[in-house]
Amino acid sequence: MSGSAIQTWLSLKQRKALLSAWVYFATTSLTGILALLPNLGIAFLFCKLFLLLAVPTMPHPNICALLLTTPLVPLLFVDCIRAERDDMGIIPLWFAREYFHTGPRLILEGSQQIARARQFSRIDTAPCAEVLAYLVSKTTPTSRDELVRMFPALVWEEIVPQLRLIDGVILFRGAKSVSLLAPLRLELRQLLAHIPDAEIPAEEPEAIPVDEPQRLSPHEILGITTDASAAEIKTAYRNRVKECHPDRFPNVDEQSRQLAEEWTKAINAAYAELLAGSRS
Repeated sequence: MSGSAIQTWLSLKQRKALLSAWVYFATTSLTGILALLPNLGIAFLFCKLFLLLAVPTMPHPNICALLLTTPLVPLLFVDCIRAERDDMGIIPLWFAREYFHTGPRLILEGSQQIARARQFSRIDTAPCAEVLAYLVSKTTPTSRDELVRMFPALVWEEIVPQLRLIDGVILFRGAKSVSLLAPLRLELRQLLAHIPDAEIPAEEPEAIPVDEPQRLSPHEILGITTDASAAEIKTAYRNRVKECHPDRFPNVDEQSRQLAEEWTKAINAAYAELLAGSRS
């Protein structure tokens, strides 16, 4: 019963993620195109002026200037992908890139959101829901062997990439064990509040919660790898801080709300530390 409730929750989450990703993509693409147009207009004028000065008798200067301007669009996207956004070593170059990269960056961020939402929409909700229902009562990491023993049909190598896509699921020690962050556990307990207690596993009373923020590294708090880029750090931060915001848990007790606030502070601290490290 608890597994089916979580499966329904996951399916709804998939639809919402895909819908919001498409809305976000449409918004960022439109804004990105509007940001690109003035830059392309300026580039077109410069190309036309150059052609008129270099070859005054050139026929169809507008068409030739347009042909010279068109390759700048893919070049801008390539430079936006390869350039280090937070590198302020050369201030004028940094300002120029921030200005010219605004349009491509918005479009790329929207496309990345779509790609992640499509990945999330393809996860198999049935086994993921069963795992989440089992983990909701576990305040310590659950080993791979224990999960495989509890769910014999589970293929660990297939389920791990899917669990990674669920905000609030954290994998330890090279994906040898898995746990839920406290905010996700609180959300799932709220979700299962209407289900009879007998059908929900009781929380471990004596377990020491190792997923408290002070016991996790900044990378584990944000759910990213140690070689994550600045862009990946920022994306993970936005996702985590939304999942852990105290306003998501208005109906829980004061202690749980304080825990959510503690996680929000830890996420902000982890983000600041990792972002500072990525710039050095």
